[in-house]
Formats: sequence, C-alpha cells, structure tokens
Amino acid sequence: MGSKEWLTGDKINYPDFGLCELLNQLTKFDPTCLKSYPKLQAYLTRFENLPALKDYMASKEFNTIACHGASAHWRGDT
Repeated sequence: MGSKEWLTGDKINYPDFGLCELLNQLTKFDPTCLKSYPKLQAYLTRFENLPALKDYMASKEFNTIACHGASAHWRGDT
C-alpha cells in the first residue's frame, strides 16, 4: 500500500471491501493477528470508521459472527 490510503489510491474501491472483509474475519479467529502489521491494522480501522459502515456495524442487522455468505458450501457440496 505504501503511502496510499486505500489499495488503489486515495479513494476507496471495490478491492478494499474484499481485503477488509478478509482482515475482519482473520481478527475474529485471532484478535492479535495484525499486531505485527500496523499499516494493515490502521487500514482496517480506517475502513471500519467509515460513517455508513460504522453505523451498519453498530446496528442489529450486522452479524458479528458470520464469516461466509449463505451461498458458501462445505464438504465440496454444490
């Protein structure tokens, strides 16, 4: 990322949502996993502090334990 605020520059873009979802999932399994990566930690915090996202994450609609969507399949089932 270097000095960029987001993956592709100074404006948030689609890839940022994918990476932040992954980082969020990883921190659910190990809350300290980003401790050695302060830029990634700051990146995730910056994402989670976006006003609309912050409001959504504080709402009852936000599922804090979901890590995979309803379309995810286990055991190779399709």
